[in-house]
This record gives sequence, structure tokens and C-alpha cells, in this order.
Amino acid sequence: MAIVKLSEWEWKQAYDLLTKANGINPSEPAVYFVLGEYYMLMLQYDKAAAVAKRTAEVDPMSARTLAEAARILIYINRLDEARELAERSVALNPDNFLAKQLLGYVSYLKGDYQKALGIFEANHKIAGDHPYVLLPLTLGYKKAGMEEKARAIQKQLMTMHRQHPEAGLETIIAYIHVVFNELAAFYRIFDKAVEEKNTWVIQMYGDSFNSGLRNDAHVKAARKLAGLPVWD
Repeated sequence: MAIVKLSEWEWKQAYDLLTKANGINPSEPAVYFVLGEYYMLMLQYDKAAAVAKRTAEVDPMSARTLAEAARILIYINRLDEARELAERSVALNPDNFLAKQLLGYVSYLKGDYQKALGIFEANHKIAGDHPYVLLPLTLGYKKAGMEEKARAIQKQLMTMHRQHPEAGLETIIAYIHVVFNELAAFYRIFDKAVEEKNTWVIQMYGDSFNSGLRNDAHVKAARKLAGLPVWD
């Protein structure tokens, strides 16, 4: 029910339901995952970090849980803590693809672009042309100065989006437009996300990958329209 309220942008009702569910069963990781998403939307990053850590504590032997907790920490730029959880996840399950991708993102955000690209390319060989595999590969090629390869993947992702509009690739396409500084195209997706209540796109504001958007007047106005806080 809380997820429904989040999708409807009923923020207070969603929070009340989440805290109630957490009180009933404080050992349920799924509740912490959604609560973490809520805190990220509200820019309450310290609380999001606390939730991520608590998630790892209540389910420490689940590779999936550790990876999801690491994902939250990466989003809010707690990179060393995220790497620790992602490494623990891989130790529990060497085939945990999400955790491997997250380790690549940690290297990317720390500025070690060659190491990140190596991880992204290795994962691409395993998983193939999945959109969530191609996105980080684009980031890696772009930072490594391999513009032609980055643009080729951008074209591939745009084609996937056109051919399968039902696949929900808006967030990936939005990220790609930001990577290439195509802000007019990004604004169109962001504005549509507000209209359609697409939480994933709205959540891009100010995260580790898009901190440059924190003072973007267009994005801040859209966030306010959605009833969400903005950075001062």
C-alpha cells in the first residue's frame, strides 16, 4: 500500500504506512528499501543512510539485501560504505550482477574511470545488451574520452526506447541526455515525469551522478510542483 501511495505522490500517507509497517515487522528488508527511497526523494540523506545500514543489519546473509542497501548508499554518495556492502554481497554470491555493477559505479564516482570501465565491460560480456548494462557502459566510455563508442550506445538505447516505449526506459534515457549535456531533451522527460508521476526520473535530482542539477532552475521548479523539497 505504501508503494501505491508513493506512486500517487501521497508523500505523507506513504511515510505513515511505511513507519507503521516497520513498527509491525522491524526485520522486513522490503520495508527498509521503500523507506530508503522515500528519504532519498525527500533529500533526507542521513536518514536514507541509516535505513540502508539497518537493512544490512537485519538481513546480513542475503546478497540481494546487501546490494540493495549499497545502491541506496551510492545514490547519496556514501561510497566507502557502499563498496563494503557490495563486496560482502559478491562474497556471498559471486554471480550477484547488481553488486558487481555497483562496484563499478563506486569506482566511477571516485574518479577511477578506467577501473570502472573495466568492470562495466566485463559485465557487458556476461549480460549482453540489457539497458541497465548499457547505461554504465556509456558513462564509462564518455569519461574515458571514447566519444564514438559512447554515442553508439546512446543511439542503441534511444532505438530501444522508441521500439519498446512500454519498457519504462525513461530514467535511462534521461541519464543519457544529462551525460551528453542535452538538457532540453532531459527537461522534456523530466516535465513528463512530473505529469505522469514517474518517481524514478524525479529522484534523479541531486543524486551522486547528477549533482550538477541541484541548482538547475527548471528541475527545481518541477520538483516543487511535485511537492518535493529542493536544495537551497
